[in-house]
Amino acid sequence: MSHESFLIHEDASDTTIYQGKRFEVLSVGDDKAWMTLNLTYVRNHGASWGLMRELPNAFRRVVLLSLGLIFSMLLCLAAIKFDENGSSSLAAALVLMVAGSFGNLIDRVRLGYVIDFITVRGALGSKTWALPTFNVADMIIVISLFLVITMASKKKNTV
Repeated sequence: MSHESFLIHEDASDTTIYQGKRFEVLSVGDDKAWMTLNLTYVRNHGASWGLMRELPNAFRRVVLLSLGLIFSMLLCLAAIKFDENGSSSLAAALVLMVAGSFGNLIDRVRLGYVIDFITVRGALGSKTWALPTFNVADMIIVISLFLVITMASKKKNTV
């Protein structure tokens, strides 16, 4: 399925974020507790959860590209250091984080924004919730962050 099939129309009045059609992929639960997984085409011109999207376009792009490159280089250096010190699993988790960061950087360089497309929503009783729309690169970053925190806390507890 190409991204063109997600587009309803272009909205020239809001170039900071565009949301297209939503396709339900999975739905589980009943009236009291449910969760859905949807595919939704979103152009995210900002950082996580659309942060900084209100900044002027040229400034925002330079800041986000610079921060992404600096962050990735620092993570690479940390991964090398951990690998040299015998913590290759921690180094691998950091490399995963770099991979996720680069995935978003590629979108940002190529398109000027990041394409997000996974939406998870749910309810428990009368309380509903929705995660911000995200992509595979975001999932890799979050999973690798979880791995880094878990490994670092285990290492700290064994010392």
